[in-house]
Amino acid sequence: MPVRHRRGSAPRRALVPDEVQAEFVTDMLNRSPEGWVLYGYPRTRRHAEPVDEHGHAPGIVIEITLDEDAIGQDQRLTEKRDQLPQILVEHRRRIVPIRAFYRDANAIHLLQPSRPLKRLAADLKTLVGNPPE
Repeated sequence: MPVRHRRGSAPRRALVPDEVQAEFVTDMLNRSPEGWVLYGYPRTRRHAEPVDEHGHAPGIVIEITLDEDAIGQDQRLTEKRDQLPQILVEHRRRIVPIRAFYRDANAIHLLQPSRPLKRLAADLKTLVGNPPE
């Protein structure tokens, strides 16, 4: 069933409800029989479970984790530097359940980008080209 959204039916800048997001994503995945890549979704276990329940459990989940000290040095975050500790606390709170969800499914692989870029690229190519069973 396609997701329908009427212009003007939601307040500006309002978050899309989890159920609507899941419906939209599973609809798109139904149209992708050759495979798919999701970036930044699902962000929570509430997002991941419906995708899995609709028969779209990923064969592999790759999480690239940044060193938190490196995040603090990122010039793009200068304006949010004072908010960074709270942002990281919230991120950790959200990521633990979804990480466990995919770990239980034996699908998650953690990569550290602090390694040389060529090594990271080779690891990604190996995981995507030869996903573990």
